[in-house]
Amino acid sequence: MNILYVCTGNTCRSPMAQAISYKLIKENPEKYAFIKVASAGLAAYDGDAPSFYAKEACEMNGSNLDDFRSQKISYDLLDMADLILVMTDSHKMQLLMTAPEYKDKVYTLGEFTGEDMNVGDPYGSNLESYLQCYELLESQIKKVFAKLYAQNGGEEK
Repeated sequence: MNILYVCTGNTCRSPMAQAISYKLIKENPEKYAFIKVASAGLAAYDGDAPSFYAKEACEMNGSNLDDFRSQKISYDLLDMADLILVMTDSHKMQLLMTAPEYKDKVYTLGEFTGEDMNVGDPYGSNLESYLQCYELLESQIKKVFAKLYAQNGGEEK
């Protein structure tokens, strides 16, 4: 199962989602080894470092963005993904206007977990905003992973 997380610049939300996913996979390989993750941005520049506070929020929670570099969304990434999770309704609309052929695998994170919510952009705010964003992402990604694990034949305890 290849998941692609998508946000705007691929320096805050989607990299944190990717780092959280790596952490969950590393902590639970017997359950989540079948999951692979990547991230991209709709308006990203290739090669940018993650935002300072995104990196800090990850480090404070046992995740890591040390080697991360941003990438712009591409058809190659979209093709490789089995599931494309975007942060907001606006991201979904923008992506599907450009690439409607992917409509069957594009969801907002909240939509996929059954919650009516968007993940707001902490860019330009303080560390506290990034920590809140991290916590929201982590809780949602745990739900995503539990759902995928169950769909893959596992039983969530």
